[in-house]
Amino acid sequence: MQLNARHIQIITLVILFTILGGQAIWIYNLYEAQHRLITQVKDEALQTAILQEHRYRHETMGGTIVSNPRFHEGDTSRYITKTITLIDTSFQVQFDRYDPYVDVKLSQFILKDHMPLNIAMLDSLYKKELSNRGVTEASTYIEYIDIKNDKVLQHSKPNKSSGEYSASELVVIDIFNTLGIKGYIQISPTAIIKTMILQLVLTALLIIICSFFLTIIIRTFFRREKTEKMRQDSVNTMTHEFKRPLSVAVAQIALIPHYLQKGNTDRVQHYAEQSLLELQKLNTYTERIQKLSNNTRETIQLHKEHINIEDFFTALVEKYKDVEEKSVTMNLLMNTSQTTVYAELLHFSNIMDNLVENAIK
Repeated sequence: MQLNARHIQIITLVILFTILGGQAIWIYNLYEAQHRLITQVKDEALQTAILQEHRYRHETMGGTIVSNPRFHEGDTSRYITKTITLIDTSFQVQFDRYDPYVDVKLSQFILKDHMPLNIAMLDSLYKKELSNRGVTEASTYIEYIDIKNDKVLQHSKPNKSSGEYSASELVVIDIFNTLGIKGYIQISPTAIIKTMILQLVLTALLIIICSFFLTIIIRTFFRREKTEKMRQDSVNTMTHEFKRPLSVAVAQIALIPHYLQKGNTDRVQHYAEQSLLELQKLNTYTERIQKLSNNTRETIQLHKEHINIEDFFTALVEKYKDVEEKSVTMNLLMNTSQTTVYAELLHFSNIMDNLVENAIK
């Protein structure tokens, strides 16, 4: 199958739109991946912020919590009882020995009366931890929740900005499962896009490079197609012109024996010279076609000379006055002071032959 200009245009557009579509899908998936990453890190950031806020309050209280050793030797049960001793009281609690945050939860329960949770500090720490994980320019707030009564005790931003917030998992912060924390985060599309700057720049470069080379390919194709069409037109034109010198030469050579029998050497010499001229034209045409076919030249080089006008047109009249097919009368009127014309003899002769032959037809 040979591709033409229309096919090349369609294929190029398909390739370009395929690249654009693929890059659009890739950017969308990258955006969604960044959004999911933020969703994943918000729970981890909240847990870290809760531990930091607790440590601050616990150190401020002077570490007043004292407990007996967690495990008894040989005790393999999952749930065990622990005695907690404070300054003015003591009590026992049952806890899961595999819970890594059990001490923190117990401490949170005790501290809630002596030094309540600092919701503003927790919100600030939450935002800082998110920033440490690459989530910048996020709007956050914290809810301090009474789990049993399903009631929000405090939240860090009473007048929240409009927009959809993404909530973290509920983090239980005391040993009796009565208190919990939820973190909320709002990320604007602009903030997510800022994390994708490098990928977006690389995508733009890829599209520009692909578009540039596709443009180069298209321009090269059309330039070559135009050049080929011009060369082919020239070859077709010259091939068409083969008929004239051949037919003229054959007709004049056919007359030579007739004038030889009559002993008219002048006419024989005239027809011989005219036949030789036509054959020289045919040879020149052949060389031109060969050059164009080999693409050795992109333009035709003319070999101009000064042609005597009177001699040229006298020979032209002589050439066509004996046309056998039709009765032709040709008169030559030289109404010019110019004696020569500067042109290539081959092409100038071709032009005049065309005019005369068309007039005869």
